[in-house]
Amino acid sequence: MTGKEVGIDLGLTDLITTSAGHKFQRVSTQLEKTNQLLKKSQRKLSRKTKGSNSYSKQRTIVQKLYARISRIRNDYYHNISNWLVKNYDSIYLEDLNVNGMLKNRKMSRAIQEAAWSTLVGMIKYKANWYGKTVHQINRFFPSSKTCSSCGHKVEKMPLDIREWSCPSCGEDHDRDINAAINIRNQ
Repeated sequence: MTGKEVGIDLGLTDLITTSAGHKFQRVSTQLEKTNQLLKKSQRKLSRKTKGSNSYSKQRTIVQKLYARISRIRNDYYHNISNWLVKNYDSIYLEDLNVNGMLKNRKMSRAIQEAAWSTLVGMIKYKANWYGKTVHQINRFFPSSKTCSSCGHKVEKMPLDIREWSCPSCGEDHDRDINAAINIRNQ
């Protein structure tokens, strides 16, 4: 038992930001080459005649690339979840409405590639194995808009604002770290 607690903010610029200040990049940065190969292979597949031998060969190539992407993502998520569970006793996560977020057409692909539910599931079952606790806070809690120092809540904060200063206490905040601290404190 470590006696440590951590709040986790899930995001698109950084996959995970912890209240301790650790940031984990999205796995898509590691998959550039494979995604390019997949794009070319899918283009080739679309030009083939369905039912032909060349179509089935190309379909097998596309399936192998999808499997490779899945294996790379799962390996990365296993490493992150192991690290979190071994270093912290209590893990606090935000409960996201992923289905609602997928309706935003501009961000839906990035949200789907992030596969937050897979990562959260891994954290939960590993925490259960090791006797650690995982708590999810209410999805309507304004973790990014609330100052972690004084508790002042800003009315509006667009997604493009990554750093901000509290108008009440003057504290400078990184948006994601501030949200992770608020999630831990909530």
